[in-house]
Formats: sequence, C-alpha cells, structure tokens
Amino acid sequence: EKEISGFRNFTIPFRKKVSDIKNIAKINSQIIELFDSFKGNVEAVVCYGTPTLAITILSIRNWCKRNKVVFIGNLADLSALSHGSTPNRILKWFDKTLLRLIFKYGSDGIIAVSSFIKQYFEYGDRPIIVLPPLVDGERLPKYTSISNKQINIVYAGIPFPVDGRKVDESSYKDRLDITIDLLGEVYHSNKNFIFNIYGITKNEYLRVIKRHKQLLSDLSDTILFHGNIENEKVLQVIANADFTINLRDVNRMTTAGFSTKFVESISCGTPAITTNTSDLAKYLVEGKNGFYINIDDKEGAVNKLLDILSLRPETIQEMKKQCYDSKLFDYRKYIDDMKGFLDNFI
Repeated sequence: EKEISGFRNFTIPFRKKVSDIKNIAKINSQIIELFDSFKGNVEAVVCYGTPTLAITILSIRNWCKRNKVVFIGNLADLSALSHGSTPNRILKWFDKTLLRLIFKYGSDGIIAVSSFIKQYFEYGDRPIIVLPPLVDGERLPKYTSISNKQINIVYAGIPFPVDGRKVDESSYKDRLDITIDLLGEVYHSNKNFIFNIYGITKNEYLRVIKRHKQLLSDLSDTILFHGNIENEKVLQVIANADFTINLRDVNRMTTAGFSTKFVESISCGTPAITTNTSDLAKYLVEGKNGFYINIDDKEGAVNKLLDILSLRPETIQEMKKQCYDSKLFDYRKYIDDMKGFLDNFI
C-alpha cells in the first residue's frame, strides 16, 4: 500500500513471466480480497486495461455484478498484435479479444479516448464519454520565450520495441524512420534546424532501422539521440523546443488511440507537427498550434517542413503562447462533462 497524490494505492507485482502467469489465480484472488475489504463502500470500479490478463478483468466484472457495483471500462487503444513470436501472437489475440468482449458487452459504461473507440464499443444504451488524455496544466513547465538560434525540433518516445523482438513495420507506433527520411531531404535545402530525439539511443534505433546508419553519420551534428531520461526533464525539453514532431501511419491502431505526445506538446506550449489521425482535427488548428504532414506525399511533406522552418521567430513564439494559453487538455475543462457521465449511474 502507498499514497500517491492523496490517494491510497495498492499494487500487486506482475511481470508477465511464466511464473506469474501460472500464479494468475492467486493474483486474481488477492485483488478480489482487496475489493471485499471495501465491500459496501465501492460505488464504481473503473478498469483501464488490465494489470495482468483478461481473466483478471472478468473476475473483477463478476465481483461487480455480484455486489451491484458499477463496472466502467476506460479504453485508450486497440493495440496491434503483429509483433512477437507466433505462439505469443496467438495468446495475445485470444487475450485481447476476450478483453474487448468483456468491455463491450459486460460493462455499465465506457470512457473512450477517441470517437473511433466510442463507436467500436457502443452497445445498447450505456453511457459513453469521449475524453482525450488529460493533464494538470498547473504542474507542467511553461514554454520559454527565448528564441533558439536553430529551429529546435523534438521527438520524445519509443517508436517501436527495442528489446530485440521482431516487429512488422506496419505496427510501428511512431514513424520516426520516415521523420528522419524527410528531415534528411530537408537538410539539403535548409540546415538551420536541429532534431533532438529522447527515449531511444542511436544504437537502439539502428538495430531496427539499419538503413539509416550512413544518414545518421552524415547528420551527426543535426540529428541527436539522447536516450531515456526522466519524464519531468522531457517535459522541460518539450517546453523549450520550437516544435515537436510525431508522424504516424493512418491505420486502425492510430485512429483508435490518441497521441499523448500531442497533448503534452500543446500543454507545455509547443506547437506540434503531426499526422492527421484519431480526433486531432478537433484540436489542431493549422498554423495556430501545429501543422499536419502527409507522409504519403513525400515531396509535399518536404516542402511543408521547409515552410515551417522558414517561419519567423516571432511567429513561432506567438504559436507557443497560443498553445500554452489554450489549456486545451487541462482536466478542469472536462469536469462538467465527467460529472454528467457519472450522474447516469446515480
């Protein structure tokens, strides 16, 4: 038991190793015992994915039914199943399918991260609310008003597994490889930028994207890898940047989810260069708080990036101010919506 931000927290170790999977029944019983200790005081259970396997969520859902407690699914993605060994993919497919069935047909309400998730899990007349990833704006660093000598573009994240697993290109979370391709082309015409990458080292990147060895060598002073650093420091790096960039394929996975990178960028006061996926069109205003890049049009994408890099420092600073002042994803803007959702269960 711990206390985090004033809330009591209980954790049960689970590392998804064979030994833990064999002990799944014991882990489930520990969770149910914890629930039983609060019996009579539980108004609702909100499940964000599952801490173990889908069978855990089934146990929790059954406990809620027995005790007439509201069971709500908080759904943030439809993850890809195209990486790992064949047995691993088969197990993952069965587990994810069961999890989705439980939430779709067994929940009393849904908190969806996107319109696509809302439509995917709609069933009957259950209450559903769409909430993008939210932040406490007062805890985030404020953008800097100092202009950088070079346009500072930042990517922060892990674009694909770097633990040696074989991953299909189609299931890359972020297309950092395409981003580097495009900036390599841009470099021929405009060298007044620097691309800082956080979350992954150059060696980790090159183990997956071997074709970029020469390009990264040629642009070693322009494309810099910083590896994994603390989230608090990453947020400060984002706030100090001129732009963040995160390009993605448009597919079911990216349409269902919602980019937390976009949320953090805007909330820290930094305009985002991104692909038009998910519900971003509801929040991104071209030229005001960011820009869209179509990765299927290489020539158009390069020209768009060149236009962005030619913006005056005053224009960039005005965009940063608009991003920060908008408080687009501050949780306080969504309190009334959430109250309306929860009122359905009273």
